[in-house]
Amino acid sequence: IPVWYCAQCGKMQLPALEELPIDPIRHQCQAKCECGSKLFHPETSVFDTWVTSSISNYINEQNASLHNIKADKFSPMTLRTQAHDIVRTWAFYSILRSLYHSNTIPWKNIMLCGLVLNKSGEKISKSDGNSLVSPNELLLHYPSDSIRYSLIKAKLGNDSCFDMISLNNSQKHLIKLWNVGNFVSSHMEGFSSEECIEINQIIDLWILEKLKFVIQTVSHKLDKYEIADAKKIIDAFFRHDFCSIYLEIVKARLYNPSIYSIEEQSSAKKTLYHVFLEILKLYAPFVPHITEYLFLKIYSGSVKSKSVHLLKWDIPQSIDSQIIEFGQAFDCELSRVRKKKTNSSISQKESLPEIVVHANEQHKNYFQLAEKDLLTCTHAKRIVYK
Repeated sequence: IPVWYCAQCGKMQLPALEELPIDPIRHQCQAKCECGSKLFHPETSVFDTWVTSSISNYINEQNASLHNIKADKFSPMTLRTQAHDIVRTWAFYSILRSLYHSNTIPWKNIMLCGLVLNKSGEKISKSDGNSLVSPNELLLHYPSDSIRYSLIKAKLGNDSCFDMISLNNSQKHLIKLWNVGNFVSSHMEGFSSEECIEINQIIDLWILEKLKFVIQTVSHKLDKYEIADAKKIIDAFFRHDFCSIYLEIVKARLYNPSIYSIEEQSSAKKTLYHVFLEILKLYAPFVPHITEYLFLKIYSGSVKSKSVHLLKWDIPQSIDSQIIEFGQAFDCELSRVRKKKTNSSISQKESLPEIVVHANEQHKNYFQLAEKDLLTCTHAKRIVYK
């Protein structure tokens, strides 16, 4: 604590502002006491780390003024994110000092995160050295995006264990994102986003509506700071709806020009272009490096932005729930055919004389519009409706 006490009268002596920071034990007081004494004893007590941390909002205000940013934009701040084990210290001290100094709250929202634990359930700590590997060692073998992504798995306030299985799974997931990006890029040659291309295929319209639903749901989760829940929703859409269903249909459409018209293939390309761009936007806060690379590789010539991180996604005002319900029914029928082939030890590319589709009257109309896509991706010759 930067304070000295007069050895003669005991009066407190503070350092000049320009002398700070200063350690009174290592530096003699240069002032003269009012009693005339020049001999001082230093304060031996120390502040804990929260003395400075608890005024972090004021430090940010000061830094803002140095960059010609109005300080009132930082008072109160929008969000404080911290772990649940320092609520009594960092959170309480910050609130107390903000009320004391300026009679205001330091921030509008506080997001309490969990701790990262080792296999024994202990908090991983640099000082304890209780982790299997250090961050620097991990970075020698894994990209920072993979490490970052593997740790986003717990709900607010809940602890999570670090394990290599999650890290390896995250790595595989990002490799899949990379491969899909390369696939999309390979089919953008000769495609112009400015061309007046009509998206008129029902499967294309379905994935676009499902994307709207995902954006709406993810936005709602992120507004509540439920980051892990938002990530799960994006993952499910990307892996299942986009990769397992839509891409398999689009591949059949793009690789069979003798079956599909130019208009049908153009509809697929335009849909691919827009959906994957939105996927990169959704993933950008979680894995900033790979999304930036893929964005610049695929979209730098057509999207007027220097970075994917400068883009926003538009929250839809309306969603066609009927097409989304049809998509679920289409998924069920496609999965049933695939499962039947697998159980019968038949290759997925094996031709079938017919497939049976169970659909109500409303969905039957949509299925009839999607017949060519369903027949091509199941390698069936005809559809029987029941």
